[in-house]
Amino acid sequence: MIGRLAYLMLIITPTDDKELHMRRKRLLSAIGIMLLVMILPVSAIDLQNLVEQAKVYNPTMKAYRLNKEQAELRLQLYEAEKVLSIGVSGAMTVNRAKLALAGPTEAVLTVDPKVSFVLPNDEGTTITFSPGGVVKSFESKDWAVAPSLEASHTFSLGSFTSLQKSLNDLTISKQKMSADLAYLEGNINFENSVYQKIIEIIKIEQEMLQLQSQIVTQQTKMENDLKLKVTTKDASAYKSMEISLAEYQFAYQGAQRRYDLAKKQFTQLTGQQWEPIDTIGDADINLKTSPLGNMTVILADMDLQIAMMEYEQEQQKAANTLSVSGSLGLDHSDFGNTTDTSYNINAGTQYVKDNFQIGAVARLGISNTGTLTPSLTINGSWKNKTAVESDRITLLELANTIELKEIQKQKTFQDYLNSVDQMETEILNYQISLQQFEQSAAYHKEVLILAEERFTRGLGTESQVNNAKLSLEIDAYQQQIQKLNALILANKIRLLQQ
Repeated sequence: MIGRLAYLMLIITPTDDKELHMRRKRLLSAIGIMLLVMILPVSAIDLQNLVEQAKVYNPTMKAYRLNKEQAELRLQLYEAEKVLSIGVSGAMTVNRAKLALAGPTEAVLTVDPKVSFVLPNDEGTTITFSPGGVVKSFESKDWAVAPSLEASHTFSLGSFTSLQKSLNDLTISKQKMSADLAYLEGNINFENSVYQKIIEIIKIEQEMLQLQSQIVTQQTKMENDLKLKVTTKDASAYKSMEISLAEYQFAYQGAQRRYDLAKKQFTQLTGQQWEPIDTIGDADINLKTSPLGNMTVILADMDLQIAMMEYEQEQQKAANTLSVSGSLGLDHSDFGNTTDTSYNINAGTQYVKDNFQIGAVARLGISNTGTLTPSLTINGSWKNKTAVESDRITLLELANTIELKEIQKQKTFQDYLNSVDQMETEILNYQISLQQFEQSAAYHKEVLILAEERFTRGLGTESQVNNAKLSLEIDAYQQQIQKLNALILANKIRLLQQ
């Protein structure tokens, strides 16, 4: 585009009289040549490819992508905590010790490995196996082992724990949805900013084309009036035409500066040099609404649900839990001529409330001779509640938060309905504008056909044909603007429907 604009400016720029006289002979055909150049293939790019490449380049879009990835990683981390956990630990000791009470001190090796499995349930059921402290003498055949298997499980009484889990799930889901929405908004806003910049450039090109036509027409009229002696260079009418010509040229120079600035801004935005757009796809501007609203309304509802859960959780204050555990163990030793084996069975339970806890542990030992050694231990603790007033105030604050979130949800839904109404108006206005443009473009095509017929029959002028072609070229620019406006509108609809 800039090449053909420069070509015409070379023709219309005033020089010395002799050269100006020679150029004026080419003025009537200049617009026709210019329009021919405009319809020839030029270096152009596909709009969709341009936008996708610009997204890769633009630092703001990079930030949106990273924020979205961060939210996805947080979700993956949260889910990773729900898988089976396996832990291995152990210790190895070499020292000198007595393995038998009456025996000598000797060098011994003690190995104490342990394997724990934490099941991926809410209560974190734990199973632990240990071969016990495996002891082996370096100086004799003495050895000992004490394997054991232990299991523990905690039951949540009431709904505190399930509320906490639901609250965590909902919070993570909301964070993920918020990041998705922010990415979508950023993506659409960026696309629309590119479309707006392209529209700005095309409008300036359209303006420059019209100014070129006005300059050529004005110069032609001035030359013809002088040739036909309708006026002279000293006449006020001619001076007035010179002023008009200067105004057109000044306006063109201003448009040229704005054109260069807009192309520079386009490069800063997209990382690409401006080239004419070859392909602009069709846009879907059909609006589909939902009785539940869009993603923004859903997020507002999530905020309300979180507030209600926090209130209910504060009422319970803490989890009431009942923990149970049990283990089986074997102690075997072979020291000198003495072999000893004993068994032990342990079972325990612990009840925990917000301000007290009570528990019991039962043990039963069985010797190799069948001797039973039972034992029972009971433990407990209690503390008074000292934060009654602060708890009451906290509950009032959370209750007020629920009301505020309810109001915000209703407002968000009303904003959605208002946006739907506004969008329907925008769609209607665009459709009317498009229909008017199509009617105008069809009329300009008919005018060109009529002008060419009249020129062929000697009833019209070449200038009339060129003016009709100019109108079609301006319509081509306007058609691009219409398509870009449709893409902007489609993006707004897409965001509203999410």
